[in-house]
Amino acid sequence: MEDSQIRRRKSGLAYQLRKIIQLLKDRASRANRIHTHEVQESNVEDYRNGYPRYAGLISVDGSLHICRRFGVLRARVLLAKQDGISVLEKQLEHIDNEEHSPLFLGSLRDDRNVQRARVMTEIDMALAEYDALVERNSRILGYESAPTRGIANLQHWLNANWCLSRDETAYLLKGNDLMCLNPIRDSGIDRLVSLGEDLLIWLCKILEMDWQLPISRDPKIHQFSGPLTALVAQTFLLIIVLLLLLIPVIICNVFSTTVPRVITIAISTSTFLAILSGLGKASSTEIFLAGATYSTVLVVFIPGASAVSQN
Repeated sequence: MEDSQIRRRKSGLAYQLRKIIQLLKDRASRANRIHTHEVQESNVEDYRNGYPRYAGLISVDGSLHICRRFGVLRARVLLAKQDGISVLEKQLEHIDNEEHSPLFLGSLRDDRNVQRARVMTEIDMALAEYDALVERNSRILGYESAPTRGIANLQHWLNANWCLSRDETAYLLKGNDLMCLNPIRDSGIDRLVSLGEDLLIWLCKILEMDWQLPISRDPKIHQFSGPLTALVAQTFLLIIVLLLLLIPVIICNVFSTTVPRVITIAISTSTFLAILSGLGKASSTEIFLAGATYSTVLVVFIPGASAVSQN
């Protein structure tokens, strides 16, 4: 009798587990169908080996659009043009100081100094080139630095395929000079998305599921739909928020004295600020306000919850 009950329990548990797994499969397949525009018409391996296949790989994910910004060369060119304008500036000052006719200095219409007119024309052309270079450099320097994960993904793929010249892929070793053309809206969410992708890869191997987009036949290339990775990242964020809010409340309700509660609040606030600083790019003012709000919530809520429990 007991053996039959145990078998029924095990079969019921197995049924529930299969049901949960099937539900996860259905949700993943729905996310892939909704975002069919993310699916490539051709697999990466359908391109010819070499730059066509490498370009096909880069087009799969925005984080792989990585290139050099050539910061040193841009600085050299900028310094050269700046010095050239400085030389023209001194030439103009010298011409003005050596001018024998005060009338030429007091009237642009009556100025007959050919040398000054020539230098002014050169200054105008040099300033136009200088302004264009400054605006171009400002736009390039405004791009985000290339993510370490994207650089590593490209390097791993190149090491496994050997389809390009080493000299032509050595740009990936210029870590500080690399930029990503895909804007990163929230670095904290981007880190959580990376963790979510690692978790999905692990789940696909353990549960033998295929939640990936069909962009490659290479088993080492993993690409998931945007909604699926966003869902996992939001789940991670929700868990972190719940832990930061509930753990201090539980610990403080265990103690009835003030000192352990104050220590708990201090440690919780420090942990909250450390996580906030590590995940996002918040300014010092935003971090200060967030820390003050979090500590205020703990100070106000915990004594209130303790008083209710005591009553």
